Amino acid sequence: MSGLTAHAQKGRRRARRAAVVILIGAMCAVGAKALAEEPDSPETATAPSSQALLTEHQRAKLSELQERIEEAALRSDEAFLEEFGQIIEEFPRLADPLARHAMEMRPALMPGIARVLEGDDAPTRSPAEETPAVDVDPPPDRPLWWQGGLPQPEGERQHEPEQTTRIAERTVEADDPPTQRRWTLGVGYAYQQITINQRFRSDAYRLRAHGPLIDAQYAINEHTSIGLSYFQADDARKRTEADGSHTVDGSRWSGADVTLRFGREFLEPGPRAYMGVGLHHERLELPEQDNRSGSGFHLLGGGGYAWDRIELRLELSARSLSSDFVPDELGNTRSSSIQLAGTVHTRF
Repeated sequence: MSGLTAHAQKGRRRARRAAVVILIGAMCAVGAKALAEEPDSPETATAPSSQALLTEHQRAKLSELQERIEEAALRSDEAFLEEFGQIIEEFPRLADPLARHAMEMRPALMPGIARVLEGDDAPTRSPAEETPAVDVDPPPDRPLWWQGGLPQPEGERQHEPEQTTRIAERTVEADDPPTQRRWTLGVGYAYQQITINQRFRSDAYRLRAHGPLIDAQYAINEHTSIGLSYFQADDARKRTEADGSHTVDGSRWSGADVTLRFGREFLEPGPRAYMGVGLHHERLELPEQDNRSGSGFHLLGGGGYAWDRIELRLELSARSLSSDFVPDELGNTRSSSIQLAGTVHTRF
């Protein structure tokens, strides 16, 4: 009986030893698998340790240098690489974290960053010309403008070909503004009438005529122009209460105006609307009578439309009448004068 008990105890000891051996083997297998899956890149393995080995002073300096690199990235690619190269020369012990920071900011400039780390001379051409820019999303903890340039509204991508095309079209339009033409020279036809009424009698004296008109104007700016016109009519028609209406053969009525106009868009094509004020001088020649002449001022309103080379205008003016135009036999009168003119101008 005691022999059976000793035999059972030996069996249990052997089972325990086998379990220990199996456990040790399993632990060794797990360790070997972890070593096999460990990345071969020395940069990844040493990154935490390299950051941990920095002193407080070195970490503060590293933060300052990273800010310098970020500011250079906002200027241009050349400035970015030049600043990075200068920093690496001054602080070679911080080359590893600075290179990581630079590659995160500008993945498209990795060849240039590698050349700087290898000590090669700076490239003669722009890095953007050697390596096409890659539309890479910025890291989740970086703003959208991390790849360079100015901040953009949230949700917009940095590369927007359609928006670039629209900006280029507006630039071309701004470089080719509409032609501004200051001078106009026109011809037309005008109708003018003088009315003289006696205050306490029914006698009235009317003289009207129509004839050709020439006009020249100069646009001082978009809102102001000055013009000179000349009107002439032959065989004016006269009407009085006593004699009725009849044509005065051999008569000639002429006048010259200087007018300052105020409106909109005098330099470019489009609709016209304006008002004006000016001075005029008129002369009336009647057969077998003394010639009459006088000066005054006038108020004018008009409008029209202008194309690139042609312009149409219609104007109405109210004119003061000189006392020299009033016949001697009429006294204590009130008078008025109007002129209506339509012209066609050429613009240059």
